[in-house]
Amino acid sequence: MKRFFLLMLSLWQQQLKLYLFAALIGAGIGVFILAPSYNFIYSQESNNNKLSSIEYVVKQLASITNGNVAENELLLFYAEIGAMLGLLTVGIYGFLHKRLSRIEHLKAELQKDIPSIILQGEGPFLEFKSSFRWDLEQSRINRSLEGIVLKTLAGFLNSNHGGTLLIGVADDGALIGLE
Repeated sequence: MKRFFLLMLSLWQQQLKLYLFAALIGAGIGVFILAPSYNFIYSQESNNNKLSSIEYVVKQLASITNGNVAENELLLFYAEIGAMLGLLTVGIYGFLHKRLSRIEHLKAELQKDIPSIILQGEGPFLEFKSSFRWDLEQSRINRSLEGIVLKTLAGFLNSNHGGTLLIGVADDGALIGLE
């Protein structure tokens, strides 16, 4: 149990580092890209002498090297906006990555050969049912078999890992009803 908690703590630390790194990169983008862009647009709207973007950047760098750092009240705001955008990006990436890895796993399951699956035998993720409705012993339709098959299917659907249900295969792996 202790190993499990240490593993979970390690995974949380990795995720925390990822989110912190994304927030820092986003804050940097907010401070170094969003805020100067806003300042440039504001200066273009308010001043009569229109500077090109290159001239504006050179002018700002020259004023910074001379020690004339303009106070920017919105700098923290842009850092927060950038951090939120960075976290949102990581969240969307994580969601899409999980979905795509699940899709790849399901594609791999579909590529498996049925005889090799049957040779594995029944297990926690593989179940054999001889038929959906037909009772082989009584040679008639048995509605209770439908319920059993549907319960197995519901169990696979409710689990996190899912499973494979093969209908037409006996418990010993023999194919039934197929020629």
